[in-house]
Amino acid sequence: MSAAETTTTTTTTSTTTPTVEEQLKDLTVKHPLHNNWAFWYSMPQIKSGEAWEDLLTKVSEFKTIEEFWGIQSSIPAVDSLRSDYFFFKEGIKPQWEDEHNSKGGKWTVNISDNEFGQGTVAKFWGRLMFSIIGGSLEYNHETKQFEDEINGFYISYKKFGYKAQIWTKSCDKDAVMRVGEKLKSLLQFSEFGIEEEINAKGELKPTKFTDAKFANVKFSFISHDKANEEKNLVISLV
Repeated sequence: MSAAETTTTTTTTSTTTPTVEEQLKDLTVKHPLHNNWAFWYSMPQIKSGEAWEDLLTKVSEFKTIEEFWGIQSSIPAVDSLRSDYFFFKEGIKPQWEDEHNSKGGKWTVNISDNEFGQGTVAKFWGRLMFSIIGGSLEYNHETKQFEDEINGFYISYKKFGYKAQIWTKSCDKDAVMRVGEKLKSLLQFSEFGIEEEINAKGELKPTKFTDAKFANVKFSFISHDKANEEKNLVISLV
């Protein structure tokens, strides 16, 4: 074998077999999200008269998938929650008085394991998180752009179960209805995973919840400005 042939063979081998250093580097690559987010938590009220805003604490900010999973692995499961979890885009407080929220509104849905079956709350919350943080709920397939209509979302424990809310930056009917229609689909599919949501493809696996009672679940949209009665919308899951 000539020297030239030896050189060619060596070069081919080095490009097809990653070194240990290259493999370790791949493990440290961060995957950025479309938006930066903050995780908030509301402490349970202990004394009467405690102001809600004083119980609200920003726990951490994150901007990558890896940081998001780090938060998820360190907090209690949502179906053991007895207070509130909030995820809002960086720079936006989970308060309707915030200037980013004041002109918008919120979609609300009530859900409980007692009504719909064990594990329903955790599955719905998981899909909700992955869809919003991953970007698929804000990706417009017609324009092929992110609309950034959602400011944040949260879930709170109630005596009847759990209440989930998704806050929008506006009350534009077309924009909020696009969000609402996608939210409707979340309760019609039981499988969830960040792998299918994070690429903003908006494709949900065709595995439906079997309980017919889901046909009676309603998402209600209400403007933060109570004077905007004409902005109030109601959408039912069918």
